[in-house]
Amino acid sequence: YLKATEVLTSLGLHECQNAPCIFRGYLPSHTNPEDKIILGLYVNNLIYFSKSQEAIKTFETNLNHKLNVEFYKNPTHFFGRQLTIRHNDHETTIHVDQQATTENLITNAGHNHPHVVPTNTPYCPGYPFNKIPQIPNIPQQRKEECEHMLRQYVGSLNWLSTGTRPDLSTITNMLAQYSHNANPSHITAAKYVIKYLKGTTNYGICFLSK
Repeated sequence: YLKATEVLTSLGLHECQNAPCIFRGYLPSHTNPEDKIILGLYVNNLIYFSKSQEAIKTFETNLNHKLNVEFYKNPTHFFGRQLTIRHNDHETTIHVDQQATTENLITNAGHNHPHVVPTNTPYCPGYPFNKIPQIPNIPQQRKEECEHMLRQYVGSLNWLSTGTRPDLSTITNMLAQYSHNANPSHITAAKYVIKYLKGTTNYGICFLSK
């Protein structure tokens, strides 16, 4: 990170104060408003945007002089996240979602059938989730099946919540508390969340640059 920051700063980009892995700025030779470059850094991977193709070409040339970099044109995905990039005269909008991951989770939960109606919230309003009663004398095999299934659901929901779906964070944390002590009621609660996902597969986060 320190090396990347040093190199990007030398090229004219500066990290955002509230998001240190987002860099933006202008190259010394490209200072028109449309030449602004926005860059995201994840470990040793970079993704960047600009309205100006000339600014992009210059940036890539200068970056290649300082680091050994492989370039891929017109990205549609980044770490499993789908990118939709739109430009107009005043701003650039980057929408990021995990629709493919969401749809796979819906299919695996058996909710891809037309008769399964999406819910409006990730958990049932008024339902005391943290008071789900334990089922006495549940067979050990069934208990292990529930725990295994819940861990799978929690893992997938956590991947979504930390990526593009912060609206899932609360219920995911609540479900995770029962990963080692789950019963069928917890599986029902997890599948309720997935019903919510069915109606919100295209939800994500949006970055706006003016």
